[in-house]
Amino acid sequence: MSSRCRRSTSKRGAHGDRLHRLRTPGLLVPYLGNIAAYIVRVLQSQDEPDSVLSVVTTLGDLCLSCREQMQPHIAPIMTAIIAGLEDTDYDRDLKCAFLQCIGDIALNVLCGSNFRQFIDPVMVIGHQMYQASCTIDVRGDPESEEYVLSLWHSLCEMYSNVIQSASTDDVMTVAGYFGNVVQLVFTVTGKAAEEDTFFKALALLGDLASVVGKSNQQLRHMGRSALLTQEVSALLHKAHQTYRQKDQQKQIRWVQRCLNDLQR
Repeated sequence: MSSRCRRSTSKRGAHGDRLHRLRTPGLLVPYLGNIAAYIVRVLQSQDEPDSVLSVVTTLGDLCLSCREQMQPHIAPIMTAIIAGLEDTDYDRDLKCAFLQCIGDIALNVLCGSNFRQFIDPVMVIGHQMYQASCTIDVRGDPESEEYVLSLWHSLCEMYSNVIQSASTDDVMTVAGYFGNVVQLVFTVTGKAAEEDTFFKALALLGDLASVVGKSNQQLRHMGRSALLTQEVSALLHKAHQTYRQKDQQKQIRWVQRCLNDLQR
């Protein structure tokens, strides 16, 4: 149900252009090792933000095109991305793009137990970034407001992809972060003026309910405690009353069905 993440339209660097044009997975495979090594080098060069943005955009395309063929080369890339997120001097807008890349990697490359080693650091860093964003005073500061909304959008996208990609055994690990995820959803839906960001958070709620609803009884019980609340019911009622277009109502009904299934 979740849509693809928003991609930056910023101009690509020369290397990013050449990588981006290589779209046939079979042709790419022999070069993935070299491409991955180049990506890591650029990710570690935070003084070249244009090159980093170009490579990050290309990485998302590679994940979508090559999928599991990227697995042998993805660990150093994930390490570099996590290091960038933890670096307080790294450009904050680039960090939003990093979060989107993590979601692409989780869903398209390391789907299932292959992403297990990254669940805890990714979920912890994501929540830390969310908490930091809540302390930013955006009043009279359009640039900071745009960053905060972009961050929340990227976090919702990343969480949705990580949750959808989790193996049956790994859903229990994700369950430890239910509270953080639901907190983000309420913040976004309460403050985000952008319809796209609102529905990104709503889709995250549905993805969480859908995955938990297919899990064991213990997880279903945890999911009911976190999601079948008056606050969630009020949120869906607000969405129904506010967004009346056919496609909007369709997505709201999908989220409601996921929650209803969790009750059974």
